[in-house]
This record gives sequence, structure tokens and C-alpha cells, in this order.
Amino acid sequence: MSVLQDVIVGSPPQTIFSAPFGADLLELVSLAEQKSQTVVYVASDDRRAQTAHDLVQFLSPSLKIVRLPAWDSLPYDRVSPTATVASRRCSALSALSRSHEQTAQIVITTAAGLIQKAAPREVMAGASLALRPGERLETE
Repeated sequence: MSVLQDVIVGSPPQTIFSAPFGADLLELVSLAEQKSQTVVYVASDDRRAQTAHDLVQFLSPSLKIVRLPAWDSLPYDRVSPTATVASRRCSALSALSRSHEQTAQIVITTAAGLIQKAAPREVMAGASLALRPGERLETE
């Protein structure tokens, strides 16, 4: 299973549909905080995903937000994804691989970002490194 599948499959899925934009996010933020679980919001496009990110940040500044972008190139394109998008996607998948099951967080992505393949959780956790200011790292 990929990192995102592990996060999503953890509990029975609940769906919100036909709600006006903003009301759905308010409900999802409330659900994530009350049940201390990961909630996934699938936006229609990148612009709507960024607006959702900003709105969630306003509604609940303490809630952890993971923004999972889609690749900015087609699968069989001759161009590789940009370094910015690749690093943001890897950072999001790494954060998801390190998160605990009972973590209140919201994953904001698009349909394209959701269906793209990702490495298994163990691979992402083993291949990533989280550093914080002031932390010491052994070079060996």
C-alpha cells in the first residue's frame, strides 16, 4: 500500500458532497479535530486546493495541513516535473509516512494528485529525514 492509502484506509470513509465551498471545509476541520484523525479533501483544481489550504489555515491555525500537489507534467511527457513540485510532493508523502494514526490533520490534494502512484509508507519513512532548528545530526 502507498503512503496515502495507509492514511485513508485507516477508518471507514465518510463523504461530504453537494455542500457549498467553505461549509465542507468547516465540517472536515471539525471532524479532524474531534476524532483526532486524518481527513482528505479533494479539490477540483490547484487553485481551489490553494484556496482550501488558506481557508483551513484561517479556520484552525493549530491543525496540521499536508498539501499534496499533483505532478505538473503528463505521465509520458518528455519533460520531468519541476523541482519545486517534486520536492513539495515528496515532503507531503514523507510527512504522511511519519504521522501517527491518531493525528488530527487534513490532507489537501486534487484528483490528479490522489491517483498518482506513491512509494510504500516504509520506503518513504526510511528515505526521509526530518530536521529542526537547533537539532544535532551525527554525520556518520
